Amino acid sequence: MDLNYLASIDLLFYVIFGLGVLMGLLRGLKKTLFTFVTMAIFYIVFFVTIDSVVAILWKMDMSWLGGLLTQISPDLAGFTSFENSFSSVIQVFLSNQVDLSTMDAQVMVLVSGIGMFVLKLVYTLLYFTVILLVYKILCGIIRMIFFGSNDKSASKNRGFGALFGAMNGAMAVFITLIS
Repeated sequence: MDLNYLASIDLLFYVIFGLGVLMGLLRGLKKTLFTFVTMAIFYIVFFVTIDSVVAILWKMDMSWLGGLLTQISPDLAGFTSFENSFSSVIQVFLSNQVDLSTMDAQVMVLVSGIGMFVLKLVYTLLYFTVILLVYKILCGIIRMIFFGSNDKSASKNRGFGALFGAMNGAMAVFITLIS
């Protein structure tokens, strides 16, 4: 059995952790602590809100999406929400291979659960790209307002900066493993 890919993954995690320590050492305590706290808040908000946001998206009326989905298949013109239209979407993608009307209720619950899982994956990708970008811009503005004066003679406490950088790197590795 070839386990070289496991060594590559371990190396990637060590690099992320090492970059966190290096950035903490270079930036100092205040900036690194600010980054650590804001990213901890970002991650906590993600894990607290993911189920409720996906449930809202699952039930939300998106009749406007039916017009876009008509380009894929005319059968999807009546799309209103994932909850109400999921079986028709699955039927279009499975074509004539499976008749969903004869399926057991438990199989339909399983199919709906897989659909919600896919919706969670899409939300996760959007959260860690688009929302993260907007969040970083807002946090940068807040940091400039409160920590804008860049006094070169002030002590940066680089040792504690490296410590919080290590914690920031460990948090990033932990979130990567969870995601």
